[in-house]
Amino acid sequence: MKITIFTSGSTGEQKAVTHDETDFYKPAQFLCNKWELTKEDLILNPFPAWTIAHWAFCFFPAQLVGCEVVNINF
Repeated sequence: MKITIFTSGSTGEQKAVTHDETDFYKPAQFLCNKWELTKEDLILNPFPAWTIAHWAFCFFPAQLVGCEVVNINF
């Protein structure tokens, strides 16, 4: 699976960046181990879904352990 994420647009223009899902699994596994995540945990996601932070810190770790992600809006 390929994931396209848009940069914040430091030049004023957003740019699409495509990643392979395997780019996220090793860091996600590290976070799961570091945070000691289990399927009973809940990850609160403050990041917009189009950002790399959402995928790296919330979506993929949750997929690996089978826990739920709750998107919160500020």
